[in-house]
Amino acid sequence: MKNNSEKIYFDALLNEFNKKNIKNFKKLALLVTKKFPHYIVGWKALGTAYTIIENYVESLNAFKKAVEISDQDAEIFYNLGIVYTKLGKLIDAELAYKKSITINPNNPNALNNLGNTLSRLNKLDEAVDVFENLLKIDPSNLSSRTQLIYEYCKICEFKKFDENLKLATTLGISSNSVDPNPFLSLIDNPDLQFQRAKKFAIERFRQSSQSLLIKPSILPTKIRIGYFSADFHNFPGMYLMTRMLELHNREEFEIFAFSYGPDKNDEMRKRIVLAVDHFIDISKMSIRDTIRCVRKNKIDIAIHRNGYTKNSKTEIFQYRIAPIQINYLGYPGTLGADFIDYIIADKNIIPQDKEQFYLEKIIYMPHCYQPNDDTRKIPFIDTKREDFNLPKNAFVLCSFNQSYKINPNEFRIWMKILKKVNNSVLWLLKSNKWAIKNLEKSAELNGIDPKRIIFAEKLNHIEHLSRHKHADLFVDTFNYNAHTTASDALWAGLPLVTKIGKQFSARVPASLLITLDLSELVAQTEEEYENLIYELATNPKKLKFIKKKLITNIKTKPLFDSQRYTKYFEKGLKEVYKNYFYNHTVKNLHISED
Repeated sequence: MKNNSEKIYFDALLNEFNKKNIKNFKKLALLVTKKFPHYIVGWKALGTAYTIIENYVESLNAFKKAVEISDQDAEIFYNLGIVYTKLGKLIDAELAYKKSITINPNNPNALNNLGNTLSRLNKLDEAVDVFENLLKIDPSNLSSRTQLIYEYCKICEFKKFDENLKLATTLGISSNSVDPNPFLSLIDNPDLQFQRAKKFAIERFRQSSQSLLIKPSILPTKIRIGYFSADFHNFPGMYLMTRMLELHNREEFEIFAFSYGPDKNDEMRKRIVLAVDHFIDISKMSIRDTIRCVRKNKIDIAIHRNGYTKNSKTEIFQYRIAPIQINYLGYPGTLGADFIDYIIADKNIIPQDKEQFYLEKIIYMPHCYQPNDDTRKIPFIDTKREDFNLPKNAFVLCSFNQSYKINPNEFRIWMKILKKVNNSVLWLLKSNKWAIKNLEKSAELNGIDPKRIIFAEKLNHIEHLSRHKHADLFVDTFNYNAHTTASDALWAGLPLVTKIGKQFSARVPASLLITLDLSELVAQTEEEYENLIYELATNPKKLKFIKKKLITNIKTKPLFDSQRYTKYFEKGLKEVYKNYFYNHTVKNLHISED
């Protein structure tokens, strides 16, 4: 501190910050940077103030000024990393965190943020190293422990599975809260998922009431529906629900899409913009401005499409942006939050004996909870198996699930099938190079030549749907099933075998298949799952019969009837809004067929 005057300003800044008076804190920081432009504390304070009010452009400018004064301040580079992350500049964030760690190698927050950044950049091996090193420094860091578990799942590190499974029974339950999402693929236990989600919601969000919202004096002619998502672009979930957006009854509903994801000007984004009445980009808005915007548009029902998945903005819902708030489609489980009123499901997704594990009231669709687009075309693309490195005459088992869903239990069964079925191969999605290496190693340990596992490149949606014709049977993962991936396979005419589990994420293909009147493809146990796959792989007549039945039922059963689905979905929305308007007791809603 150069002189007494500077100390006075420093103490004043600290005082305003501790009082959480951000308006005065920012005002004082601006004054200090003008009065003492070479005083680093002023620029750090100003950057912090702008970060708090979510003005990240000005925050970035302030921290850059601080760096000009000193490039050996670990805290500045740590804050720069946060700002770059908020601005979506992940490579710059990585460099900033690394610089911070070079100056101060033992800052657990900088290490944790670096690990998360590397993960988002798909540098999974580096992310694993960072989290492992961090946990040596700070073994009690639950956020890093959770993310490391998730990284192990993504790279199919089966050697860590038993250890991680044990942790899945305690993390976020008997400990402080952790992100619930990574545990869905690790353990099939709706009770533990509920406890973890509930604790996460209580510790991370304020539980709000409806008291701030004014109920209209008369029932509105049109109910205003707001869909909130980071994924209004070419994204799996959008291939399912965009047709429903187009089919919404505009005499009864006014449809808003609030986007907080990247501004991707792709075909799906263009289609969604045309499908809704109002498309509003809130990606650059602060939380406060977002709430103001949504309330200004007087949304009656806010539908949260992301839940606890990545790029989620669950925090905006804690402020009660609409009188009714619904958890839908993106996150396959309860959010455990008092401010989320309903979850969309069906009787196969949440059977009656599992209702206790969902804090939300349940809107039961009459068939399957999952929407679909019956206008999707699968054009003929002249390809051969050899184009995808598949043997011409092999029996092709495929599973296009993301790598983090693959656990050793189902993988061992797949290897046993390959052993028993001559000239068979397994066709998996190429998620990352570390998963490929680990799965090939696991195949060898199970006595299978790794060359019998073929990895599929990621393709655009049309090409992906088209290549399903080269597979013979889709085999599902257990704890976190195929969801959109299952609908893709079935729509393409590819039979799918699943094992029904206990929690939401482990019951989705079962719901799809039962709706298609193909319950014979739903196994109850691992043994039944293995036997069913083997039977279909060795009984061409039965498999042919199943394929024929699937193709017929695609056209005649409710699963792929977009018009019917939209009608029942809207029926549920109208019913829950009337319950709110007339102060009816909130309860589970079973939507009846006409």
